[in-house]
Amino acid sequence: MSAKLPLSVLTTFRNSQSTTAGSSPQKSDKPSVGRLVYLKYTDYETAGPTSSACFRRKVCSAALRQVRCVERVKKGTTEVDSAFLDEIENWRSIFAHNIALRNPRLSQRELNFAVQRIIDRLIFLRICEDRGIEDYGKLLGHLNGENVYKRLCSLFREADDRYNSGLFSLPRGERP
Repeated sequence: MSAKLPLSVLTTFRNSQSTTAGSSPQKSDKPSVGRLVYLKYTDYETAGPTSSACFRRKVCSAALRQVRCVERVKKGTTEVDSAFLDEIENWRSIFAHNIALRNPRLSQRELNFAVQRIIDRLIFLRICEDRGIEDYGKLLGHLNGENVYKRLCSLFREADDRYNSGLFSLPRGERP
């Protein structure tokens, strides 16, 4: 997520770059998409004062303001937060439709709860993957092929044993 910040700085102090943080990345994007500045450590001293100040250990806030003013959010871009919420709304619609078809006796409240619980679980597991707590791609591996929900329930049971948070506990009605 962008935290509504227009600029991000990535550095290993050997190489550094600043990028705009206002639009969602696409799978087909090259690493240079949205890049404002790219510097190798050997270029820090010769780079312009605005560029080099962004990559010092103590970042000069005036330099960041100058860089930010150079690159305003372009028309046609979407903030990452908005794109993420739009994607979740799409999931909500798909899940609600499929769950309602397979469980016609569920009340509206029960359906909403089931959909939200699945979304919460998926987001939690993806965050765990991104932070290296879970194996990266594990969730995606469970989504390919037949009996997706049955395999997801198996993954949810593993997560319930591992995290013991209540988020993954399976009530009686939630059996594959």
